This record gives sequence, C-alpha cells and structure tokens, in this order.
Amino acid sequence: MIKLNYEKDVDISVFPLPEGNLWREALGRRNYFYDGDNSKKLDNNFFNIFNVNGKVIINRKYGITMPSSKLENGIYYWDFPIDPSRDAEIKNNTNPMVTEEHLMFDFYCNFDFINENENLSEENKFIIKNKLFILSKQSVINVLERVSDNVSYSKEEENSQHNDILLNGKKVWGEERTAMNTGVYSIGNTILNFTSNEEFYMPTLQKEIEEEKASGKSMTGVEDEIPGYTKEQFIKDYLAEAQRLIDEINSYLVV
Repeated sequence: MIKLNYEKDVDISVFPLPEGNLWREALGRRNYFYDGDNSKKLDNNFFNIFNVNGKVIINRKYGITMPSSKLENGIYYWDFPIDPSRDAEIKNNTNPMVTEEHLMFDFYCNFDFINENENLSEENKFIIKNKLFILSKQSVINVLERVSDNVSYSKEEENSQHNDILLNGKKVWGEERTAMNTGVYSIGNTILNFTSNEEFYMPTLQKEIEEEKASGKSMTGVEDEIPGYTKEQFIKDYLAEAQRLIDEINSYLVV
C-alpha cells in the first residue's frame, strides 16, 4: 500500500537539481498539492525519509506564483509562493531552514484503494483515513514518548495543515499537511541536532523573533534534549515505527 523509503545525504550541491532528486521532488509535490483544487492525485503511495547534504533557506512569499531557487555561497535558497487567502500575514517572508541535521519526510497516500474497496465497512474506511492523516506525525510522537517525558503537541483536527511537536517546550518537528478528498500529502522534518548549526540558524531566527513571526519560536534537536539518544538511533526507531504503523493500517485491508 505505502512504500517506505530512506535515503541518506540527498545531494543538493549540483544546481539545478536533477529529476528524481528527493529534495527537488518533495518541493515540487508540495507546490503541486498546495495549489490544488482538492482533486489532484498521484498513482503511487510513498513515505520518503531523507536528509540533505547542505544548508537550505526557504523564503515563503506573497506575490509570486512559481517557486524559484538558487545556490549561493554554499547555501541553497528557495523562494516559495504562499496564498494570502490561506496563510496569515505572519507567514509572509518567513524563512524555514534545513540543514544536514534535519530528517525530512515526504508522504502521500491516494485514497482510491480505500474508497473502491467493497470489502471495507464505512467505519473501517474512516479509521484507515484518520490513521493516514496523522501517520507522519504519529510516528515521531510514538518514538519520542518512549524516550522522553517532555513531549507536547497539538491535538489538531484531521485537516489542520500546520502543527508542531515540542521537546521541553521547544520545536523539534514541523509539518505542512494537505488533506484532500482524493488523499493526503504532507511534508516536514525532525531536527536531529540544533547546536551543531546554531550559527546558521540564529540570524534568521533572531530576525523573525524581532518581527514577531510565528516561526521565530525556540528550536531544538533530538540529541540536544535527550542526552544519550543519538540521531542514528532516532532514525532507526523512526523507520521501524513508521513501518509498524503502516503494517497496522494494512491489517484493516485483510478480509
């Protein structure tokens, strides 16, 4: 049903990025679904997990219709259009950042196999869809709650697009989710280590804090907040938990 893929050190050093590059494909899909009419869909389901081999600054902007990108002084810049009808002014010109220490995910599921399955009850169709809506987030929550008592997160509605997971009150995970009639798409990341790239983060974070931007909240990493719990172990646990939840969803399809 859903193929789980993990790729380490996706190359962003060659510009423009080639077709098939997970980072390029993820950003392209994000824009495809974000600007959709609630009926767009893909044929294949996937849960891609990866990190990149460089540093990225994304600029979310009103007034542009297409994303653009450039590589400059070793930093990858990506201008991304946002919609004033969907995103508050506080999101305009905010700058999400990605480094080698971010574990990215790119998840999509087409609901055709659920909607067209005559062996599934309406109740089980509802259960499966709800589990898929929160699959990427629930995988991280379950892993972190096994090793920390200081995990917090919003109990958002199933179609909420923006939500965070906090460790010790600081953001460690974020997602943008697009829930459609045809399926669900989400893109986001877990921060594995904040301290090692603090000098890169701070100019942007400080600017947004001063401008009272929403993304100017405190950030942290898994290794920073859970002593002895390495990023390598987190990735191993995350992959195992995501697969366990996928298998749990698949069990509803067995008649």
